[in-house]
Order: sequence, then C-alpha cells, then structure tokens
Amino acid sequence: MRSLKQDEYNEIINYELAFVGLTVKDVEGIDNWFHNNTMTNAQYEQWRDWTVEYLIKKCKVSRKEAEKWFRWININHGLRISDDPKS
Repeated sequence: MRSLKQDEYNEIINYELAFVGLTVKDVEGIDNWFHNNTMTNAQYEQWRDWTVEYLIKKCKVSRKEAEKWFRWININHGLRISDDPKS
C-alpha cells in the first residue's frame, strides 16, 4: 500500500473546500480550519463519492481500500456537517 502524495491529498481537500469557497492555500497556517466551516450532508456525500472514485482511479486501490482512506481523511480534515443554515 502506498501513501497519498501531497498534491493528491491537496486535490481531495481542495474539492472539499470548494463547497465553502476556499482552497488549501487559503487555510494554510489556520489551526482547526475544518472545525470553522460546515458542509451539508449532500455535499459530504458528493465529496465522499468523488474522493473514493478519485482514489480508485488515481491511486489504483480497491474500493474497500479507497473507502478506508476516505474515512481517515474525513476524520482528520473533514468539515463539520449540518443541514441547519444557522450552523
């Protein structure tokens, strides 16, 4: 099993951050940036599905392995999830 390259990881995080109008460069040096932004459940599902397919194609891993990698990425850098507009 190989590790994600930094540019691959950034591409995944940039996809996530696009939901809130940010990029990896925008959040560099900001602690806990992932706790300060929120995405909807639908956005989370879209990010999850895109990331799993990206990992399968780009990193040549199985779906099971891609889903495992996604869970690790989400635990470490996933935005908060809420469908409440006041969040």
